[in-house]
Amino acid sequence: MAIRSFLFLFLWLSLAAPAVFAAKEPSHPPPLPGETRTNMELQIKGQFAPPLAVGDGSALLFQANSDREIRLWRIFPAQPERSSHTRLPIRIETWQRKNLARYASIATRSGVWLVGPSIHLIRSDGKIVSGKLTAPRDAVQVVALPDDSVMALGGYAENFQDFSSNLKVDRVWLDDKGAIHSEELPPLPVKLGTAFTSWGSFDDFSALHIGNGQVLVTGSEYHKATLLYEPAARIWHELPAMLIPRDRPALIRLPDGRVWATGGSHQARNPALARLPDGSFWVTGENHPPTTSEFWDPEQRVWQRGPDLPAPMLEHQAVWVAEEGAVLLGAGFFPVVLAWKPGEKAVRVAAQMSIERRGGALMPLPGRSVGVVSGAHARGYDEGWGRRSPGSSVMMTWTTNPAFSLSGTWQITEDGGLSLRGDRLLAVGGTLTHAHWGQVKQEVTRLAELREDASGQMKNPPALPFDAPWAEVAWMDGRRALIHAEGQLALLDLETQDYRLLDATPLAHVEDENNRHSNKIDDSRLVGADGQRAWLISGDASVHWVDADSGRVTEGPRLPRKRLDFIGRVLTDGRVIVAGGGAKSETIARRPGNCADCPVEYIGWGSYGYANRHEIYDPVRKIWYLSSPSQTSCPYRDPGMRPRARPENNRRNEMDCVAILASGQVVKAGLDKLEISSPDGSTWRTLPLPGGAFPEQFHANIRLFAPLGDSGPYPDAVFFGIREAVDIQRPLRWRWWWLPSANAPDPVWREIGTAFPPYVFPGGEIPLEAENGPARAIGSAAGVMVRAGNKDRNGN
Repeated sequence: MAIRSFLFLFLWLSLAAPAVFAAKEPSHPPPLPGETRTNMELQIKGQFAPPLAVGDGSALLFQANSDREIRLWRIFPAQPERSSHTRLPIRIETWQRKNLARYASIATRSGVWLVGPSIHLIRSDGKIVSGKLTAPRDAVQVVALPDDSVMALGGYAENFQDFSSNLKVDRVWLDDKGAIHSEELPPLPVKLGTAFTSWGSFDDFSALHIGNGQVLVTGSEYHKATLLYEPAARIWHELPAMLIPRDRPALIRLPDGRVWATGGSHQARNPALARLPDGSFWVTGENHPPTTSEFWDPEQRVWQRGPDLPAPMLEHQAVWVAEEGAVLLGAGFFPVVLAWKPGEKAVRVAAQMSIERRGGALMPLPGRSVGVVSGAHARGYDEGWGRRSPGSSVMMTWTTNPAFSLSGTWQITEDGGLSLRGDRLLAVGGTLTHAHWGQVKQEVTRLAELREDASGQMKNPPALPFDAPWAEVAWMDGRRALIHAEGQLALLDLETQDYRLLDATPLAHVEDENNRHSNKIDDSRLVGADGQRAWLISGDASVHWVDADSGRVTEGPRLPRKRLDFIGRVLTDGRVIVAGGGAKSETIARRPGNCADCPVEYIGWGSYGYANRHEIYDPVRKIWYLSSPSQTSCPYRDPGMRPRARPENNRRNEMDCVAILASGQVVKAGLDKLEISSPDGSTWRTLPLPGGAFPEQFHANIRLFAPLGDSGPYPDAVFFGIREAVDIQRPLRWRWWWLPSANAPDPVWREIGTAFPPYVFPGGEIPLEAENGPARAIGSAAGVMVRAGNKDRNGN
């Protein structure tokens, strides 16, 4: 909310001590293209209230140090040299064993309110007025009302056993004589339990003024309440609950009067399949944030299904940008900003930051950019609930320049799918990682993102029609792509932006070695497409083809043996390569007698072992044949291990020590060397490891990539990454090298950079200098794209 009457306050603040900024923060990845990031030397700890954007390009931060001295910081993310701070002559209460109390912050025409166990109003003339609620309490929520008063809802009394404070509601205002008054309003009509549990409280709800003094309260998944306050009658109405239980969804009122609720968290203890009123399904699970949204219709007073989100939104903000007629979502658990214009199909990725800023201030800025000020970030389990960041990030958004090159959310996703056709890179699905809540967790996405490399445009089709904790994608032709994720198949038409769900039944029922039928679709790998036909290969040796026009799934020629943890690639000449992981015995099948036309009879699987050979499909003879054996092998998942429950069911191991070049050559990493095959798999030769030999334990912490696509400036390049521990402050990082040509007479590795969590590959576009011309690499946990040229899409 823009508060233009703060001119005197800001003039007063601008005379205070200027803030000092540091240029380096080596424990973090560098800023992404299009991002400006500032970091203060002085860590602003003890932020007892949320940062508050005040509408003039700045945000206010509220700090209490160890002796409870209060400082007010004014941060200009786009002009950090203007940032300043001053001391406030107020006292902030402590709570529960002398911990700093949690206050709410809000701006009205009267000034900036801090509401909690005490009330403090920082007036626009610089004066400070103090008061109290009728029942002082910690962690309240506040809503600004049209008469310049503030509604304070919920919170905790000093005695946490008394959850009745969760239901208390006050109205607070400044009278004509400059004094603060509080009156008690009717409490929230929620029936609380008696036990000292979450069921006994009413917490984690969201509140929003929706016009004419009416306040909507919703969320708090354990109670699933939606309440509406009518000021004329001074009464709360109980309304139908949200379609999906959510903690703290972000609420925003749209110009047509509807309320858009996005994201939130869901803490269901027993995963289950829930049917929504529109007939669709949603899978609940522990700490599973919904990638969905809902509309509240003020006329019918019901919740309706809204557009799906490409990325989960947790503890985020929603801001209306009038100039663009769009809503921005951001400042949550993940370093992405989403945007949606009412009436559009897709919620889009508008910007990406290099670090997350949970609970920061999200603010549109001049020049159609967006800033996030302060907020918490956590790089690993050792940082628990996250550390406060006093700095800010400023990003260009999707609206400034249609040809602006964004880095892409796929750079920080795990287990997503990437496919390159010409200069069009399509990314789908995967998980986003956060280390808040005291543990490292991966949350599922519905991401679909298209990069047009020739123009530099980054586009978002609508979110996937299903959650995709792992995903694979392959271009079928110039406009359609096949997506395989979470037991589902879908064709995406990039021109119409529509999804067509396919019948995956042929993949679902296969026979194991004990002649038992089971659902094995999640063991299938989409290894690529050849013309109008995509290849899906399963660990049980079955092969299925998917036709782009009919959408039919039919059986193809079986592999000669079972496999675990393999990778595959479809080549332009029609060959298909399957390599890596573990495989069953090679003597597993025969044909009866001398009948060359009879089908293969499977006589036994043998035991799993390292796959020293790889399979090659000959499109002319229409058969699979085996390569000669390599000397090195890649570890694989023990066949007795069951995949972990979603969303942690990762498709990739901690290592990926095999890659397939566009020529059909297979590269494998051993403990002390690399091997590369000939294109037909008949011979192998040795390549050096980058930087010499590595200790034995490195073998479980590497990534080996070949460039995506079928052509490019370096078609036989190889990328090698190793994850290594550094120190307690920077526990993990990925170091990367690249080999411009694995077929060079004397190949020489070149180091290209370091990636810190949650990144696997260095962010942005990495310059690659080599003998046959400059190039740039753009990579993620799912692969690397290499393109020619040494300039980005803006000519820099």
